[in-house]
Parts: sequence; structure tokens; C-alpha cells
Amino acid sequence: GKKRAGPSTEAQREPSPAHSDAHTPRDDSTSGHHYAQLGGGAQTPLRQTPPVDQQSILLTTLQTLTSLVQSM
Repeated sequence: GKKRAGPSTEAQREPSPAHSDAHTPRDDSTSGHHYAQLGGGAQTPLRQTPPVDQQSILLTTLQTLTSLVQSM
């Protein structure tokens, strides 16, 4: 059991830094795109989640439109 645990841990320790080093540049580039997508996606639901904000924005837009129509 001890002999098997020794090489298994060493085998797991050896490829893990190699894989991490090989994947770090790819992960950084992909994570940047993913974060950009998540950032854009996270902003829209935050704006959509509060219904009061939507109603207030709709009311303001309606008021501005009506005022513009009346001014025209």
C-alpha cells in the first residue's frame, strides 16, 4: 500500500504542474473571453432583475416620448 501510494502521488504531482503550465496561457486567453461574455451576460440580468427599475425606465421613456410628441 505504501509503495503504491508513493509512485502514485509522484505521478500525480509530476503531470499536474506540466499540465497547469501548458494550460495557463490557453486558460488566460479563454478565461478572458469567458469573463467578457459573463460580464456582458451578468450586466443584463442585473438590469432585468429589478422590476421597479424597468417600470421606472418605461415610465420615463413614455413621458419623454409623450413630451416629444406634444412638442412636435
